Amino acid sequence: MRAADIVRRIWGDPPLANAANAANAECYSQDSQHSQPIPQSIPSLPGLLAQHGGFPGIDWHGLTLTDAQASALWIVQRPDGLLTVLTTVAPINKPLSYAHAWPARFTTPEPDDAAPALSAAQALIARARESPF
Repeated sequence: MRAADIVRRIWGDPPLANAANAANAECYSQDSQHSQPIPQSIPSLPGLLAQHGGFPGIDWHGLTLTDAQASALWIVQRPDGLLTVLTTVAPINKPLSYAHAWPARFTTPEPDDAAPALSAAQALIARARESPF
């Protein structure tokens, strides 16, 4: 599988824009009933863990769920039903490769030794995005 295909599988393709979508967005942006954000109910992480179980070795107490639309940290349900963590070097929308995913954040500071790995991962992803394959 090509790197670009892997990136698309994780991040998904950007939505296609067309004249109808633009016209609808402009029309509804003037209507206060449609311009208000729909409130999202954030489940509790302890509740999800009680329901599904968490993969061992993860500091579940150092995580909390958020209402973000895009996040670099996601709590995802594995095919075996257990919850695990998916981290990315840049915020992404809900990962398409998981049926159930919830945006999250760390409640404690990230370790300083992650900076070199983050830089290397960002450079690799930039090269993959530029690759014609």
